[in-house]
Amino acid sequence: MAGLCQVIAIIVGSIAISSAYEVNYNRYEVLRVTPKDTEEVNFLQYLRSKYGNELDFWVAPRSPGLPVDIMVPPGRHMEIQRQLRLRRFDFVTMIPDVQMLIDEEVKSKVNAEAGSNLNYTLYNDYDTIQAWIDKIVSDYPHIASKEVLGKSHEGRDIHTLKLGKAGENKPIIFYNGGTHAREWIGPATVIYMAKLMTERYGKFDEITGLLNKIDWYITPVLNADGYIYSFTKDRNWRKTRSPNANSTCVRTDPNRNWDIHWDEVGASSDPCNDSYAGSKAFSEPEIKAISDKLTSLKDRVKVYIDFHSYSQLWMTPYGWTPDLPPDYSDLKKLGEEAVKALKAVNGTEYMVGSISNIIYPASGSSADWTYGVAKIKYSYGVELRDTGEYGFLLPSIYIEPSGLETFNAMKVLGHHILKKYT
Repeated sequence: MAGLCQVIAIIVGSIAISSAYEVNYNRYEVLRVTPKDTEEVNFLQYLRSKYGNELDFWVAPRSPGLPVDIMVPPGRHMEIQRQLRLRRFDFVTMIPDVQMLIDEEVKSKVNAEAGSNLNYTLYNDYDTIQAWIDKIVSDYPHIASKEVLGKSHEGRDIHTLKLGKAGENKPIIFYNGGTHAREWIGPATVIYMAKLMTERYGKFDEITGLLNKIDWYITPVLNADGYIYSFTKDRNWRKTRSPNANSTCVRTDPNRNWDIHWDEVGASSDPCNDSYAGSKAFSEPEIKAISDKLTSLKDRVKVYIDFHSYSQLWMTPYGWTPDLPPDYSDLKKLGEEAVKALKAVNGTEYMVGSISNIIYPASGSSADWTYGVAKIKYSYGVELRDTGEYGFLLPSIYIEPSGLETFNAMKVLGHHILKKYT
């Protein structure tokens, strides 16, 4: 918790910042609760159901011994803590004031928004990222191009950056960030990895070989509307911005919207719930667009990764069932090799396992669809830094370390694909 204390000390000692957001999280706290047994897990699930969207479960109840992170509004502090103490729960306050971390972020965003040039060590807004894609294509025309997957609900282009030397029928590694709007480290990490690939091409034999023989499709921000909303209105916004019929709640969880075991488990039919699966599978144009692109690439896509945060998990299918997929041993082995390489950079520890078993059951997810429908064997969902000290509000000083270590893992995947498919 030392890092958090330092951040708070800086904030307390500085002039108060007027937040740029319409939604304020002053005195919202994040509690970490560690259930000791199944009964305590069930009680946390009961709290989640009872209080609905009043409590934001940043990490949902899973199994005994696995921590649960809950953002609690100030009007519920005493009540929730009293209930936990009465039942002798183990819990600590991870973040005493969410708004204080958001205000610290606002200070660092000033530089990112001051001009059109993207800063790789800051969180950048949507327009800056789009301008950056164009600049990469202009600066590296021999290996870079862009494609439009489709449009968001609000009409924004969903851009994919394609990196790789021209060639026919090359295997593809396809990954994206920004499915959930508030998970800013995802877009920042995939952008940083693109920086390393472009700047090192022609200078490092390893990178040159990986781009000569593999096409890399990189979608920094899949949920463009939600990402912009998290930058301008509500820092904690998670979902898309599409309206829902007969409801005042605008939003659908894009990672419950894929057409595989849709709305079966770990999803909600309530439009106001943060895990709302949508009115139907593929109701969200962003998810339909990326699924169509993956389908059009047929069997060339050998690896798909959906980057999220947080928890430091490298996850295989399935999310809809605790049963393991037929290729689990191969998926787990490659995942373990990737996280070993990741750890070698900064010592960051990741856990490898299936979605349902190491985070929570979730049907209608990207990795399940790419594995089960698109038949992309090496399909993963990756939860990036951290493990809860900052959660979704990871300071920008961690962007570069995340980019460097995750890139080391991606190189492992690239070499595996070269060995197996070229």
